[in-house]
Amino acid sequence: MLAEEWQTAEALSRFADLVRSDATLGRPLLVWNCNHPLCLDRVDWARLKARSAITTVSRYMRGRLLERGVDARVVPNGIPASMLLPAPEAQTAALTHVFGDRLSLVKVGRWDPNKGWLQAVDAGAQLRHAGVPVRLLLRGGAEPYGREVLDRCRAHGLAVREVAVDDPDPFAMVAAVAAHAEADVLNLRFRLTDAHKRLLFGAGDAVVANSVMEPFGLVGLETMAAGGVAVVGTTGEDYANQENALRLPSGTAEELAIRAQALLRDPGLTQRIRAAGRRTARDFVWERVLQTTLLPMIAPDRAVSGATPRPAVHRSQRALTSVA
Repeated sequence: MLAEEWQTAEALSRFADLVRSDATLGRPLLVWNCNHPLCLDRVDWARLKARSAITTVSRYMRGRLLERGVDARVVPNGIPASMLLPAPEAQTAALTHVFGDRLSLVKVGRWDPNKGWLQAVDAGAQLRHAGVPVRLLLRGGAEPYGREVLDRCRAHGLAVREVAVDDPDPFAMVAAVAAHAEADVLNLRFRLTDAHKRLLFGAGDAVVANSVMEPFGLVGLETMAAGGVAVVGTTGEDYANQENALRLPSGTAEELAIRAQALLRDPGLTQRIRAAGRRTARDFVWERVLQTTLLPMIAPDRAVSGATPRPAVHRSQRALTSVA
């Protein structure tokens, strides 16, 4: 049984007590996973550690748990194997044509200051003022912080347009983007399906996943799977290195602008990053994570090949749709 996040910790502990009190229930393997530092002060760690294996999603999160005296084992997040499927060539060609010669930067996530929204917007403004034609495609959530981000865009003199799409067909998204192609900032106001993300992440010049505090960084990994260029921070993105992504040690807008310009100056760099990212993403599909990392780590005697447990797949699906 795999449970995740602080809300489930007490329930898992109580389940463990029930199992111990009834021998007929056998000895199920209990795992509690920490995916985010939210509300860690509300977990009874002594109680949980005595009843469950504890895992987390990155070395960054392991460090956060060590602050509370918990030595968790790192099991990375995974992605469905379907994310490795490239967008159809016709879709990619259509969106690439719409993007034209503008440096098109995509950013997807909750409207949250920790996601690095203002740094991304400021970098876009710096590029534009330096004479680099740039376009930002933003997809946030329902959080009120989004207004501050869009106001920052307007304060920089960037033209903002709202883009809404009712049809889930990716070509409908391409048409909607084309209708506002002259804008500097496109605020995408529709649910991004996996097909949308594969197309956007693969056709964009880069996906700006520059969080200043990121437990794992699923968007960066999805970008790699789509054959895109991920721009990531330096917290939880254990999968990222200098070969398969652009890393931002300082996280400043200036650094982001400089790294984005490097893509324009060196097309070969872009090609190398895209190819290396695809290779990395193959190691993080759920089937591989479960069989090579999770089961051997917490239950070596149970690490066998075959069907993968359903709970982990559900966790990935929830993470992929968290901002929809």
